[in-house]
Amino acid sequence: MNTAISDSAVKLNNKIDGVVAQVANLTTDFIENFKLIKSEVNHAKLAVTQLNNTVTQLQTKTDTQTEQIQKILDDKINSTDKNNNNSSELINRMTNIVIFGIPEADGNISDKQRLDMNRGQNDNNNSGNNCRDNFIDNEFGTELWREEAVALNEQHEDIEESLSSVTRNKIRD
Repeated sequence: MNTAISDSAVKLNNKIDGVVAQVANLTTDFIENFKLIKSEVNHAKLAVTQLNNTVTQLQTKTDTQTEQIQKILDDKINSTDKNNNNSSELINRMTNIVIFGIPEADGNISDKQRLDMNRGQNDNNNSGNNCRDNFIDNEFGTELWREEAVALNEQHEDIEESLSSVTRNKIRD
């Protein structure tokens, strides 16, 4: 009987040892899986941090480029406005000179002043130096004004083309 009990005790002890070994294996597997999961979580956190840094850098770069583009556009607009004003002024002056025969010196005086000047010149029986007639006879001066107008017009077109090109390039980027 002692042998039967002893055999039962040995079998039970072997079963307990087997269960303990299985628990130890499961515990080891759990610990290793936990370490893997923890490592993957740390890698994911690092990836998220790097992604946030990249997004911040891109946002900063985009903001800087947007500011630069806005400054370029503002400068081009201001330059274009200035050139448009200069072109308009030149066109008005050329119109006075070429079409109406008003010399540059007379271009900014009022009609009343111009009539008074003409009346004074007529009263002197057209004696003295009639600036207007001398200027009209000066075809070389008129040609210079035409050349300047063409050059300003080309410059204006170049500025508009440059502005369009910059805008297209920045939009494409």
